[in-house]
Amino acid sequence: MLLPPLQLAAVDGVGYLLHHGSWACIVVLLHRRRRCLRSVLLRCQSHWLRMDGMDRWVSCGQNATTFYCSRLTGLCDDCILVDEGVIMHIQIESESLGEAYSRCAGVVNPSSPKEVLQNILLRVDDKLTLIGSNGETTVLAEAEAQIERPGKALIPGKRLGLFVKEFSGLLSFEVVGDEIIFNAPGATFRIPTANPDEYPAVTLIDGGATEVDSAALERAIRKTSFACEQDSARYALGGIRIEDWQVVGTDGRRLAYCPIPNVSGEIRVLVPEKAALLIANMLHEEKAYVSHDVNNVQVRCGRYVLNTRQVEGRYPNWRQVLISKEGKYRASLTAGSLHAAIRQAAITADGETRGIDFTFGDGSINLKSHTADKGHAAVSVPAEYSGDEVKIKLDYKYVEAFLKTCESDEIVSVYLSATTAPAMIVDAGGAEYVVMPMAMER
Repeated sequence: MLLPPLQLAAVDGVGYLLHHGSWACIVVLLHRRRRCLRSVLLRCQSHWLRMDGMDRWVSCGQNATTFYCSRLTGLCDDCILVDEGVIMHIQIESESLGEAYSRCAGVVNPSSPKEVLQNILLRVDDKLTLIGSNGETTVLAEAEAQIERPGKALIPGKRLGLFVKEFSGLLSFEVVGDEIIFNAPGATFRIPTANPDEYPAVTLIDGGATEVDSAALERAIRKTSFACEQDSARYALGGIRIEDWQVVGTDGRRLAYCPIPNVSGEIRVLVPEKAALLIANMLHEEKAYVSHDVNNVQVRCGRYVLNTRQVEGRYPNWRQVLISKEGKYRASLTAGSLHAAIRQAAITADGETRGIDFTFGDGSINLKSHTADKGHAAVSVPAEYSGDEVKIKLDYKYVEAFLKTCESDEIVSVYLSATTAPAMIVDAGGAEYVVMPMAMER
């Protein structure tokens, strides 16, 4: 039954009336063939009418009076025609739908082995909420819509994305039986839909949320998530660590660190890297609210909520990796100039080892690279530096990854002490990035 039945009563010997709160619906069954004949209802003041197999309006009241009438106006002015087959109906502007869809699309896998997770759930009560999940991370995005009839429906995420891309203006979604009828200006689609009750239940964390500045949280995520391990058996390194509002990402060869200022409270969670990036993309309001329990982390910002399962495993002692600035040589220059010099030197660098020799001298940083088949490159970039000459070989891709998170004119400082010691880059906002050196060629 399309509406949840609570009470069942025989009507006129040919059908059944199912009551649900202030709503009711009729399923008329032929006794011999046992198939649905009609799904049309009429609500007239305090009683319900339905059309039987002979196009007669039959009262569903206590007297079961039969009305012979072929036109709706022949009953009374207060009658309202209700189609029991419509499970859900909304109208929404394409821009509003597109914004909500973009938040959910990042977590929906169109090739998920669990077919129901290839869909986005449209949940309609007093508002419209789009829900997307991959089984580990779930995103809820509210959107402004005109609610014609509450309900819920599943629609393939990829297909919904095509609707958002191809159509503009006022869009309509109407679920009738096991089909979704999509209407746009000049176009109508009827697509099959699965049972929305098969979609995994959404469980959110209630209470205990900490208010965080959205810009600071987004910055911390972008300054650290790139350093996480990609596709490794060391699962704990596949996420960012948030520990007492200090955010860390590492793959064992480099470590990125960024604190979130002006937040108090204890927190120790491990957020999957992909979920962290989804969080960063949804932080559109001034404040975000972070909550967590033993297994999950949740971030709410405005109309969006992301709930994700924590990464399992023991995270390394990252505090031991951060190096002190005391007693280190320091070179300062803009992120853009250093990045440009690295790109130039990388033209002749080995594509597999990706090593570039950095020589820090008085007033400049010299970069060298060479391979037998590509040739030799020597690039120099001015920098504020005074001290002994220091040579170090670094993976240029690792250095680039941090510089890409900085503004081109932002001043960055490079701290180093010896050829075999880690180098640390610090941006203007206090984010730190430690890179392990490579072996120098003799």
